[in-house]
Amino acid sequence: MKNENTKQLKILQFCDNFYPQIDGVVKVVDNSTKIMNERASAKVVVPKYKGKVFDDSIFPYEVLRRKTSSITFNGIEIPLPKKTDDLTCYIQSYNADIYHIHSPFFVGRYALKLARETHVPVVGTFHSQFKKDILSVTHSKMIADALVKNIVGVFNQCDEVWAPSVSTANVLYSYGYEKEIFIMENGTDFTYPDNANKMINAAKATYQIDVSQKNLLFVGQIRDVKNIPMILETLKALVLVDKSYHLYLVGEGPDKEKYEKWIAQNTLTNHVHFLGKIVDRGVLAGVYGACDLFFFPSSYDNAPIVVREACVMQTPTLLSADSVAAEPFTDGVNGYTAQENVTEMKDKILQIFQNPEQMKTVGRAAQKIPISFAQMVDKTLDRYDFLIKRYKDSHEK
Repeated sequence: MKNENTKQLKILQFCDNFYPQIDGVVKVVDNSTKIMNERASAKVVVPKYKGKVFDDSIFPYEVLRRKTSSITFNGIEIPLPKKTDDLTCYIQSYNADIYHIHSPFFVGRYALKLARETHVPVVGTFHSQFKKDILSVTHSKMIADALVKNIVGVFNQCDEVWAPSVSTANVLYSYGYEKEIFIMENGTDFTYPDNANKMINAAKATYQIDVSQKNLLFVGQIRDVKNIPMILETLKALVLVDKSYHLYLVGEGPDKEKYEKWIAQNTLTNHVHFLGKIVDRGVLAGVYGACDLFFFPSSYDNAPIVVREACVMQTPTLLSADSVAAEPFTDGVNGYTAQENVTEMKDKILQIFQNPEQMKTVGRAAQKIPISFAQMVDKTLDRYDFLIKRYKDSHEK
């Protein structure tokens, strides 16, 4: 329900990543800000990537770009900020009621510095398993521990820290964070379309998805950290048993060429289909609906938006048991889980496909898991109101 008290709120969202780069955090920031801006005044502060032009006029909210140079880290472009006096002056004159940071790096630190100068409360959301990212690049526990300590220091400066699930909060606690964490579940902009059959049939035709086969789907960045090597090894083991298994991968990433070579070497070319990035939400919904099982065994992701999208489209999901992403799921009820190894995943998939009716039942039950971004924003704005009042009360004493 819309909170009438939020009409005059001025909100700034800060993120170290934004279009043209896309990931789950970018989707959360974009979709939630769209709805916030209908009910309050919301803007985003994000990097301006060197050498890249993006038409920010497509957004229904104002996008404030901070000039940067950049480095590439683990296949992702990381912005390095430049001095931006004009942006700082603009932000200060905006007189925001609250800042919300979605990453503990350069743009997030910039927000904290501005908040101290402008006396504005700061919310920080912990989205990502940063330690795994750092270890995958540096292979050094000492470096990872030092950088994680630095990240915890950023969250310690926030007036409140949010996480999208209890399991995600526990990851931050494992880093050494000790304060209370507020759970703010991620929403999704997916809704089951009235013309779902039309979209599904279009996806089948466009991407030649044969419904007589057993079709697995992965959506996300094409990177090792997403456990794609295990997905491919699992497919190889499945094909040895039953040649009707196929895998469709939606997304882009730095490791795609490496996987293509491996696929060719293992004679799986006819069983693996790279569909690239799909921006059109209707087309993507059709792809979810056209496939039988969403295979997402990542132990890296916290509360992945793509899993919620699959749920909306009633496509059952197989996840790694005890992974953070598996928190909302009960095996065989509203999803499937298996231990994170090729043998267990292969055996689980063979078992799942032996009972097509249960797959349909599980998919329908999964549809109850996600909340919409509108519901998420309702809860967010209510919490902002509470935090702003608490901040004012504490600073008036």
